[in-house]
Amino acid sequence: MVWFWHQWMNRTTFLFFCLFWIPASLLAEDAALKNNPCAQKLEEATDYRAIGVYGSLLNQEFHPVRVYILIKEMKRFGVVSKEFSIRSEAWHFDFVETTGKHTFVFVYHEVLQEGYCNSRPNAFVVEPKSK
Repeated sequence: MVWFWHQWMNRTTFLFFCLFWIPASLLAEDAALKNNPCAQKLEEATDYRAIGVYGSLLNQEFHPVRVYILIKEMKRFGVVSKEFSIRSEAWHFDFVETTGKHTFVFVYHEVLQEGYCNSRPNAFVVEPKSK
């Protein structure tokens, strides 16, 4: 009887996790994009809009040196098909298009400071606004 109870609890816990945790994480990503000043500046200053966060929602801002190393490694593995930058008056946007046709952007404030995205992610998966 104990074995049956244990199996039932495992299945119930797994079902709860699938039904409630995954949709909650998707809603958290939407909220993270709406309240993120870096995502807002991206939409204002470029012809792209953020559709998701690159990496984890728990990550804070990527430092420019960390991004430089990440892009260098992506090039080394042959993943990058195109790379370009856009600068506005106070913001810098580094775009990377992969061979799988996904485009990522890393957003920085020109003055290197901590918390320019309110300690939220500054790396996004983007698509052109015309879509």
